[in-house]
Amino acid sequence: MNKEIFLDARLSANSGIGRYIDSLIHEFVKHSDWGYSWSLLTNDKSQFGRVGECYKSQLSPFSPLWQLQAPLVIPRHKLLWTPHWNHPLLTGSRVANVVTIHDVMPLRFPDLYSNFDRYLFNLFASIAVKRRYTIITVSDFSKKEILDLYPSAIVEVIFNGTTALPVDHSGENSRDPYLLCVGNWKPHKNISFAIRAFRLAKERGWISSNIKLIVAGKVKGLRQADSSLLQSYGREPDIKFVEHPSDSKLGRLYQDCLALIAPSRYEGFGLPILEAMHFNKPIVCSDIPPFREIADDTVEYFDVEDVDACATAITKIVSTMRTCESRYEQILKRFTWAQSALAHHQIFSELY
Repeated sequence: MNKEIFLDARLSANSGIGRYIDSLIHEFVKHSDWGYSWSLLTNDKSQFGRVGECYKSQLSPFSPLWQLQAPLVIPRHKLLWTPHWNHPLLTGSRVANVVTIHDVMPLRFPDLYSNFDRYLFNLFASIAVKRRYTIITVSDFSKKEILDLYPSAIVEVIFNGTTALPVDHSGENSRDPYLLCVGNWKPHKNISFAIRAFRLAKERGWISSNIKLIVAGKVKGLRQADSSLLQSYGREPDIKFVEHPSDSKLGRLYQDCLALIAPSRYEGFGLPILEAMHFNKPIVCSDIPPFREIADDTVEYFDVEDVDACATAITKIVSTMRTCESRYEQILKRFTWAQSALAHHQIFSELY
């Protein structure tokens, strides 16, 4: 008898969570021997029709109306896997519930969220803990953060995976050498900080005047988007914004860049670092725990509060173009979606 799992896949179009959902589904469908029967909730039934039975809902996972609709849409006899913190509250009894909490940013950076958003996050996390749901998170750092806030939580760490992005060879990329910054335009991504450091390095003559900065990421549809970026820097000739690039376009940007700048103030993981490693690119990144977990000593770190330190790190990496290709290969072997899917399978098998 197949093990029936219901997955809320509506955020598959989102950047980080979307990659997580799509990549794991792709791996799971390779393993019919694992004995799963999938039902998926999606905005577009055609997207995952090959995987299993699809249910459609145009409601956002964060809509209050979705909480009322959930008992009508979700079958009552499934293992329910919610790949984000906003799990359904009124689903009745079932075999088991699994919730993925990627980070606890609403509680660690309250200035970026409304009081209501912080209340909701804490409410849903607290209910998941009280009901003894299994919580999956994506780094040892995020597990520590969750347990600091919810000591009785059942938390399992499963690292994200990565694959080499395809490369779009059509058209022309930047003629000038450029640094690349990848991430959506939420304030914690710290894009404006990276821009200030880049400008400082150029103003001081530390890097060549013809080097540009390309910022690639999603801006539309974000609840906490930093809309000031385009207003503040959109007309600067040395800075280019590429909104919501396709995977193949992003792969081209990685392939042709001088180096990656990853300036985040806070993350649960750090996919762009691994994506840049696939292209053997030098990396400059903020010195935060999840980045240390991934990259160890293979990248150039800087203090996330010190623009001068970031400018210095950029200058050092551009002048040396140092990479650790053999170390990159070792790191990438630790972070594959096949390994991530297997770890999820092991948890589901124990719970079902």
